[in-house]
Amino acid sequence: MDELDYWRLCESLSIYQAAALIVGAPPSGIRGEDCAYLCVSNYIDNEHELDPHFQAAVAALTGAIRDGVLKAKIRVSAREYGTADALADIEYNEILLESGRGRTAEEGEILSDDGSFFYKPFPDWNLTTVNVNDLRTWLASRGFKAGFFFSNQEESQAGYLDKNHPNYAPRLAAAIRAWEAVTIDEERLRGRTPKAALSKWLNEHAAEYGLTKDDGTPSAQGVEETAKVANWRPEGGPGKTPGGY
Repeated sequence: MDELDYWRLCESLSIYQAAALIVGAPPSGIRGEDCAYLCVSNYIDNEHELDPHFQAAVAALTGAIRDGVLKAKIRVSAREYGTADALADIEYNEILLESGRGRTAEEGEILSDDGSFFYKPFPDWNLTTVNVNDLRTWLASRGFKAGFFFSNQEESQAGYLDKNHPNYAPRLAAAIRAWEAVTIDEERLRGRTPKAALSKWLNEHAAEYGLTKDDGTPSAQGVEETAKVANWRPEGGPGKTPGGY
């Protein structure tokens, strides 16, 4: 097995790791302190040049997360306010401002309300992670059917999931993707009936499959009808938690 095969063991990835794998490069090829502005060495030998494929993938991922289209665990960078910071403040005879900024804060940092740590009030894409199954579903919704995240070529070429297919049916595709998302990720089922879990996913992705009203909000009727198609337990009852369905 090569390096990429071992990355298939990951259930979640940072944004930069995911971007590298989307363009077919191992994340170990990312160079530099700020990954958002660096190349993937597999594509470009000069470390001072940007890899356009990698940059596009990062932009797409971060944009989808900000827009709420791709679910992610957003984290910010932080560091403890320690002895060195306190001594520096005393040395400069400067009391921390109520806004949370002190002489020892680095650019862009804010001191927490309790004064215990500094943090930057925006996502750290090195620390923020996405679930691989959510990522795969999002990629498929954007027309990606092959590459690292799609090892099953037969499935990736299925016409009923191809938006460019002349007979593409959005609700059929939505039902299939909802079924895949809910059955693969057991947490989505925990404490819910299959229909409720499917409906929740469909509401979250309604815009991608035309399940919205004129004002852009999810169509309750459209979501319900699509959930019925994907529901494997029409008689009702909660879905089974880890251990099978």
